Amino acid sequence: MKNQVRQPRENQNKDINDLSFASDVASLSSKSQLKSPKTPTDTNSQNPETNNNSDDKIKVYLRVRPPLQDEESFDFSIEGKTIIIPPQKTANSSFFIDNKTFTFRSILGAHCKQSQVYQKVAEPLIKDFLAGNDVLIFCYGNTNAGKTYTVMGTDENPGILPRLLERVVPEILSQATQTTQLFATFNEIYNERIIDLLNVDKMKDTLTIGINNLGDTEIKGCTEFAIKSMEDATKVIELGLEGRHRGCTEFNEDSSRSHTVFRLKLVNGKNYSWFSVVDLAGSERVSVINSEQGSFREACNINKSMLVLGKCIRSLREQSTPGSQKIPIPYRESKLTHIFKNLFEPTKRQARAAMIINISPCIQQINDTLFALQFAAKASECSIRQVSIDANSANGGSPTGINLLMDDHIDPDSPEYIERSMRVQVQKEMEEYLLKAQMQYEHQLQLMTQKTCEVAKVRTESQCSFRTVDVELERLKGILDETNNENNNLLMEIDNLEKEEKESMKRADSANEESKRILNEVNLLKKTLEMMANDSDQCDKKSKPSKDKMPNAFEEIYKLPEQIMI
Repeated sequence: MKNQVRQPRENQNKDINDLSFASDVASLSSKSQLKSPKTPTDTNSQNPETNNNSDDKIKVYLRVRPPLQDEESFDFSIEGKTIIIPPQKTANSSFFIDNKTFTFRSILGAHCKQSQVYQKVAEPLIKDFLAGNDVLIFCYGNTNAGKTYTVMGTDENPGILPRLLERVVPEILSQATQTTQLFATFNEIYNERIIDLLNVDKMKDTLTIGINNLGDTEIKGCTEFAIKSMEDATKVIELGLEGRHRGCTEFNEDSSRSHTVFRLKLVNGKNYSWFSVVDLAGSERVSVINSEQGSFREACNINKSMLVLGKCIRSLREQSTPGSQKIPIPYRESKLTHIFKNLFEPTKRQARAAMIINISPCIQQINDTLFALQFAAKASECSIRQVSIDANSANGGSPTGINLLMDDHIDPDSPEYIERSMRVQVQKEMEEYLLKAQMQYEHQLQLMTQKTCEVAKVRTESQCSFRTVDVELERLKGILDETNNENNNLLMEIDNLEKEEKESMKRADSANEESKRILNEVNLLKKTLEMMANDSDQCDKKSKPSKDKMPNAFEEIYKLPEQIMI
């Protein structure tokens, strides 16, 4: 049985009339209306064997998109917080003989409302953000799995980001002091270029990643939009979505071809914290990407950032192993991971992270779905290495090191201050040096990627040319065969004509001989006629005296009766 879901008894009576997820995803993907799901999938059960409730764990949630009306789904079942995928009897899936099982913090099914997704994923992290900690939520999954719907939603069913702003902005503004400020940034990472979506005039410019005066990683030149009302927050979202790059893939005609990063910055005096919501681009394979309009290059860069994200997750996982040593995390290899350095190597503030894995039940995407689930399974085992917090600054969430540089009463000439300043300066210089090296590396990589795209384009054109030549050769071969057949037919006709010509010549010779014979007979007849004409003339001459006597003879004959009567 397909798509089975088993639930605890307390959830069996849950209202299942909410089909907003299905209808909204259908409208967003511009495909068709969705099938009505048959069973609810949301559960609240715990699995202590595979999930750690500690706050430093990356909280991983699964959200399954309902099947589309004309979409063939693969077999799977859900038991509590575990999804089970049996071996598929189809050529679209990789071969495996055992069931694939993946366990998450919670599974958000087709009947799970947008408000429930927000309550489970985002609401528990708000207190960390308000306490001065960095928070990151990102949606991961293949194309047409519902990532953008989960993050943004629709006007009728808003997603995580609009609900987060509605919850946080009024509360912060109502309790704001003279030193409290709220800012928002909206960036796009497109082809490994960071673009400011809030600055229309400089949208073509590429922003860089650098280090600020406090030693934190930041996007240089990024617009920080001051949020003083809920209308300002809504305007930020509208401006950002207008400029987002979109492309076309095989599975989704309106697929986002870039990563979008929305960041809310809460400033409290000299301290600050970030709440980031990331909508990742679709992670489909390069083989299913059309090569038109730069889509091949987009796919290469998307897969590169996903690859680096996977490497960082694996490094965090290794660090989470008891007794393991701290190993370098390659977050600088991608713009996406470099922005969130504090998640992988927190040095200033505590960090919290949640991940929503969006999957599609489409059978054609089962390989990508399995890859996303395996990635999520590794991420759920990762812990974020936290920094120690000074008791005096626990409420603000700032480490002792930052207070040392920020407090005005600290003597600038003290060895402690000088040592800390030197460390920050050295760190900044090292970051700048590594940034330059990274930019050079990315430039070379960009050139190599461009050359690879050109080679792929030439190869594609060559293959098209070869196919065209093959088609032309087949056409010419067909024409040649037809010509040979016509020539053979013509040769046969020529042979027949030659035979007919010989027979005609024979008949002509016979006719000539017959004509000669008839001509001779005609000549003989002419001579005979001439002789007869001569004989006739002679007869006429001999009979002329008799003819002259004939009238007198007739008269005498006429008179005989009269004489007899007398």
